[in-house]
Amino acid sequence: MRELAGRVERVQLTRELRKGTAVGNLNGLLVNVANGAPYVPGEALVRFDLRDEAALRGRAPMASFISLYSPEIPRSLGFDEYIHYATWTHEMESGIEIPRKEEIWKYFAAGSMNFYFFLMDRFTNNQGKYKVNRRGEISSRKSTLPRIIRAELPDPRHSTRVLVGEGDDSAERIREEIERQGMVALELESLV
Repeated sequence: MRELAGRVERVQLTRELRKGTAVGNLNGLLVNVANGAPYVPGEALVRFDLRDEAALRGRAPMASFISLYSPEIPRSLGFDEYIHYATWTHEMESGIEIPRKEEIWKYFAAGSMNFYFFLMDRFTNNQGKYKVNRRGEISSRKSTLPRIIRAELPDPRHSTRVLVGEGDDSAERIREEIERQGMVALELESLV
């Protein structure tokens, strides 16, 4: 199963396995899809973990729900061909200015991530961009968005690459810049 590590694939969701998790079919291979149960039956884009312990032990590989399948998105993407982005809405806010990793996971199936970037509404080259690491430590970034995408995101062989924009305008600017950099911008669909 090593060849699925970090890949994004289109999977046919066939049944619920347990609360929140669905069983899917990828070209005859059964896979478990975290957060996929609400979308059964149907097609979905899923992201396979970089290190799937279940698959390594001979069980069905585990993937995370990204979004419902869209024909504009290629059927299959390697771990280095895409960057995830998400829209953080005012309905998601919990009283703190910059969402913590646990809050991101509540709304988006981002998978294994060492850190992510949060870009505030109306961010500029000099302000409104933050890196949040797995321990919840927040650091302000002065880098431009193109530089963040080019040089500051994690190595895709080790962590999911995620940019979260506060509001539609920030998320749209992120999507456009990812595409300008020659990558596929994959939007994480809200789970709630």
